[in-house]
Amino acid sequence: MKFAYHPNAYIKLENGRIYYRKENPGSDYIRILDQRNKAQDTQKFDEEFKKTLTITHDDITNSKNIWAIFQEKLWQVDGLLLYKEYFHEYLIHMAKQYDLEGIDHIEAKIVMGYIVDEVIQIIFLNISYFFKNGKPIETKEELQIYRDALKEINKELPDFTLKLVVQGLKGWSLERIDDCLKKLTFLLKTEGDLILGFDLVQVH
Repeated sequence: MKFAYHPNAYIKLENGRIYYRKENPGSDYIRILDQRNKAQDTQKFDEEFKKTLTITHDDITNSKNIWAIFQEKLWQVDGLLLYKEYFHEYLIHMAKQYDLEGIDHIEAKIVMGYIVDEVIQIIFLNISYFFKNGKPIETKEELQIYRDALKEINKELPDFTLKLVVQGLKGWSLERIDDCLKKLTFLLKTEGDLILGFDLVQVH
């Protein structure tokens, strides 16, 4: 919730998705923090807004395709969490939540190349993300975010460990999968303490 109330967090009226924007993007977006400040009852606003970001009991009991709802919830916040500074904070928050569940080791599946310096608009088309006017950061910087976050996490949770499983998608072209494997082979030599392996997964 705290990420959505950042002064640079905006929601697109057309689809309800949240994006990080360095400047006011225009009339088709609203800043969430402004709406909260206008609310007569901020606690009620928080409760209602949280429902739009999480899977509710009604979603579980009334839907025949819970995965579709889960996926939509993820896409709703991708434009915010995929911003590099937010992603760093998200990793730290994630570790603390897992620690509360007694979990101290995570093997996280990731698709590399989707962390950006600013998210203008994300278009999901043909099982690929396209960042309209958003620039994905370099692989080295992306992996450094994980390293820096883990270093900070270990100050409070010294036993917490994190490994990355790089994902490819079965719907990709053979050329793209081959390029991904070649890149991974190199990364396993230079980043083997962080990257565990590769997994080719189906897109639903």
